[in-house]
Amino acid sequence: MVQWKGNLDRKQVGSKAAQLGSIQAFEVPNFFVLTKREVGKYLKNDPRQLLNSEVPEELSEEIYDAYDDIGMSSEVRKASGQARDLVGGQRENQRVSVRISDGDSQSKYRLNVGSSDLETALKEVLASYYQENDSTPAVIFQKMIEPDYTGAVVQNYTRRHSIVEVVEGLGHSLEEGGTVPEFYLLQNKSIIDTRVPRKQVKVTRNPMNGQRRTRTVSKNSQTFQDSEVRDLAKKAEREGVSLKFVYKRGTFYIVDAFQTDSLNVDPDLEALKVSEGEITGRQGEDYRLVDKPEDINIPQVARKGGFTSTKAQEARRKGIPAVFSLQSTDKINTENESQQEPGRRPRNNQNTEETSETVPGVSSVTAIEIRSIRDFPQLLENPFNIQDSEVEFAETCEEILAESPELVDSREISSEALVKALETVSDIRVLALDEASDSLLYSVVENGVEVLAVPEDEKEGFRKQVLRAEKKFMLDQIRD
Repeated sequence: MVQWKGNLDRKQVGSKAAQLGSIQAFEVPNFFVLTKREVGKYLKNDPRQLLNSEVPEELSEEIYDAYDDIGMSSEVRKASGQARDLVGGQRENQRVSVRISDGDSQSKYRLNVGSSDLETALKEVLASYYQENDSTPAVIFQKMIEPDYTGAVVQNYTRRHSIVEVVEGLGHSLEEGGTVPEFYLLQNKSIIDTRVPRKQVKVTRNPMNGQRRTRTVSKNSQTFQDSEVRDLAKKAEREGVSLKFVYKRGTFYIVDAFQTDSLNVDPDLEALKVSEGEITGRQGEDYRLVDKPEDINIPQVARKGGFTSTKAQEARRKGIPAVFSLQSTDKINTENESQQEPGRRPRNNQNTEETSETVPGVSSVTAIEIRSIRDFPQLLENPFNIQDSEVEFAETCEEILAESPELVDSREISSEALVKALETVSDIRVLALDEASDSLLYSVVENGVEVLAVPEDEKEGFRKQVLRAEKKFMLDQIRD
């Protein structure tokens, strides 16, 4: 038999389900657990054949019956058939998450699972678990809340600090490290630092087919008031565990509870240390500098990602130093030149060093003219806007750029997509930007763009970045 939230045998449901079932200060979306005993019956044959096996009919019926009831409260589930039928229409096409109820498990999980995919999801998470484990786990099926925001409260980030991290929309970008979260750093229940990124990757679900929709959104202010963050952290502290939450229409719902060991690090939201150890040496040899966290084999620095991402967990498990959501490379003790974080504006007060190599005949005056966006009224009257700006939409960007190559407003195209588009689009005379990575400006120089239109107060920062890109381009030409 499955067991429901509120009526759990801790020995049979695993640590995650037990912790979720004990939460008192927050609302927890309804869930049921396929117990260790039931999983053991299913896996009496070779677990390695899971993906090719059939779920026993009796177990399948039990899971589907529970799935049909997951949208009901315990009172309604116990009510008469007529009362249950009254809410039956609200149970169509509901979505659940499926994951292992093991606090230390790094196995696969499934989100947004519908009725047609329940058995496949069960087999996939169990098969993933048995790649590295021999014991029999319990499996949680939890009702999903379509969130406005997703985040985590990390207790004991250090012995004196906790962290709250938040992303807009579904939690895929947080789990996968696909964006820079909004961060709050707390000490003694008080907020001592906050970092709000200029932009975030927002993931939502298409209600028609359940598929992901991804777009980049601008952020002008922090999501929650300080009082809300403090209250969230205080309640989490009373629960005694770290928590993952979703937020919808004014309510925090807890979807996971987990234990964390404090790190012996100096907290810094502009270079978040997600595991212990220092990163020094040369990029590419002693550590890797990447945009989005990747497999952790050597020390890694990523411009995106948070503490609860799967790659951060991997770094801690392997004991490999890692820094995520890096704002500026002067935050790490390395031997290579500073690089600007993609998706962040160059600031006038940043002490960005020029490249150490010099090219004869190159002065501090850029070949590309840096002008204010105010000089181009058409940019102010009709700002270009593209909703989906990930690399996979580069073809769309190419088509848009090709339509009007003389003056292109690319302020809402991501750096990655624009670099890809510039590989095939030429003859751009004026390009409007409000932020840029070093790799993008190198492509701009290589493409022969004549004028960059940028925010008035960012002209000096762009001038320094463009100067570095032009010097690097000339050095590469000399070497070739």
